[in-house]
Amino acid sequence: MPLTLDLEPSLEQRLRLEAAQHGLPLETWLLQDLEQRFQTGKSETILLQQITVGLPESFWVRYRDLIAKRDAESLSATEQLELIAMSDQTEDLTVQRTSALLELAERRHVSIEALRSQFGLRPMPIKS
Repeated sequence: MPLTLDLEPSLEQRLRLEAAQHGLPLETWLLQDLEQRFQTGKSETILLQQITVGLPESFWVRYRDLIAKRDAESLSATEQLELIAMSDQTEDLTVQRTSALLELAERRHVSIEALRSQFGLRPMPIKS
């Protein structure tokens, strides 16, 4: 269904500048922006899955082994690359979990700390 809006010239100019910064015609940029603002987002089930996902114990055993080798200065070049990749993986997972946790906290109007406590989330010890 078509929609026509009468905009103040100054508002229209600001919107056109914003659209131009994104390299889009005004109508396209507005439609994309509105769709993004009003999308329903992820369901709570998906957010809960993202919050509670973890890495297997075998991952952590290997990770701690590589950390110990690094600390003992006996890490090979191949193992160093493996450790870097594993560290990247844990950081990516932490970002995903934190993002989902933040979104769920905002939806429920509670603090992140309250959700962390509710789900028993705490930092994983690296060394045993």
